[in-house]
Amino acid sequence: MLNMDFACSIRQDAPDRDYLVVQSGGKMYCGYENFVTHIRMLAPMLEDAQFFVADEEDYIDEFLVVDGELRYERVHQGSSPYLEEYLSSRRIPGILSEDLAGYKWELNTVGQSGGAVYRLHGKQGVPDLFLKYGKGLLADDVTDEMVRLRWLGTHVPMPGIVHFVRTTNEAWLLMTAVPGNTAYQTMVSSPDLRVAVVDAIALFLRRIHAIPIGECPYSSNHEHHLLRARARIDADLVDEDDFDDDREGWTAEQVWDAMQGLLPLAADPVVTHGDYSLDNLLIHDGEVAGCIDAGRVGIADRYQDLAIAWNCLSEFGASLQERFLVKYGIHEPDRRKLQFHLMLDEFF
Repeated sequence: MLNMDFACSIRQDAPDRDYLVVQSGGKMYCGYENFVTHIRMLAPMLEDAQFFVADEEDYIDEFLVVDGELRYERVHQGSSPYLEEYLSSRRIPGILSEDLAGYKWELNTVGQSGGAVYRLHGKQGVPDLFLKYGKGLLADDVTDEMVRLRWLGTHVPMPGIVHFVRTTNEAWLLMTAVPGNTAYQTMVSSPDLRVAVVDAIALFLRRIHAIPIGECPYSSNHEHHLLRARARIDADLVDEDDFDDDREGWTAEQVWDAMQGLLPLAADPVVTHGDYSLDNLLIHDGEVAGCIDAGRVGIADRYQDLAIAWNCLSEFGASLQERFLVKYGIHEPDRRKLQFHLMLDEFF
């Protein structure tokens, strides 16, 4: 008999869950190949079954037993989400099942916010898709993104909505992929293109900010975001380990208090993207092919976008930060507004 001894605990702490999560407290001493062989031997004695084996650093494998025959495949490669999160996102409503059949799933960790994001790829003859999933407060974030994505997409290039499903506590948003690489990826891999990328994102931002505010049905001013930020603090959803270097070691409450000290601010409302980072802008053939992560689109101060982009460019030097602002049309930046909006962004 194979030695498959490893300490486990079974979690059943969510009453609406239709699966069990088995957490290992040790190693699979039999070896992975022997484990697969052993399960294959047991398969004829089982009815139809499904389970997952995961290593949070490397992979998630899906095992299926159908009519006594074992089938398994690697459904996620690379640093994995928590297995509970992955399983929840895979509990796809029936209306989405046909759209997602045959795709491989890959957790996307670039610029993600407001839920788990998966790149769906590897299906022959069809383009990649992206699926964003949220539960609880994050389901509200996914819903906000869906309606804003649909609206902003009538003005500038955005991902197309393939399907959206909302239940009482969960939301799934299935979208098309925007071509190209992120502005950040482009600037890292092609230093000779950095000036061109900075100019392109400045001009694209002017295009967004030029949309008449009377046509925008969404408010994203700082008063609105302060309410959402407070709710995220109270729900323990703020990642304090991800704060910018200037606030490393701060608590969410300390950032909140420092931000209050910068108020009030003079309003300069425009239509904003809300999270105008280098990770949310796709560059193709030297131009901005589109932007993603539209959950905070709405009328707000122009510095909501300027501050985030300016801060992202700090990695590439002060001269490019200045060039971005000048290309946009600002020669004397409001430092107080820059700091306020950078602090506000820490909560999302």
